[in-house]
Amino acid sequence: QPSVSLVPRSGSKRLHLDELFKLIHDLCKDQPGLIVMDEFQDIIAVPGIEARMRQELQMLNKATVILSGSKRHILGEMLSNEGRPFYGFGSDIHFGPIALEHWLPYMKKRFAEVHCKISKDEAAEIIQLMEEVPNAIQELCQWLYSTRPHKTVSILDIRLAIAEILESKASRFMERIAHLREKEQRVLIAIA
Repeated sequence: QPSVSLVPRSGSKRLHLDELFKLIHDLCKDQPGLIVMDEFQDIIAVPGIEARMRQELQMLNKATVILSGSKRHILGEMLSNEGRPFYGFGSDIHFGPIALEHWLPYMKKRFAEVHCKISKDEAAEIIQLMEEVPNAIQELCQWLYSTRPHKTVSILDIRLAIAEILESKASRFMERIAHLREKEQRVLIAIA
């Protein structure tokens, strides 16, 4: 099927929201279309945009719209709070964990690109340690194959990589905790 992407050219004027939706309506007028909006929850940063987006998306009779995002708690609030414009919009689809049998070919291919190898056991260990969270799995794999090229990945490599990632990001969390009051810091430390 043909596909259309809306990407501004450098140096060209930015599309106004009205123009963008007119273009989308025109494209979907005679042909069925599919509109995918990833990280959709980020629209909350623009005051008043939720109601406008809902209105425009509702008018797309021949288009299917998929809204997705990584911040499920915000997206869930947008779709389940009766006071929000997107309350009751569409149907929810939950994707469960990705099985090892689907992760393994992907991992092997990515590791092979840098002349690394990963076995089924090590792949299973990564999935289990990252609690089946796709972004965390991919981040750990990327760290492994970028810091250990030309190697067969071991369980020890995985555990060392996790420690390295945590150490590399520690300052982010130290910065955040520094802005909390003493009681808030104690609660976080107790939970940890």
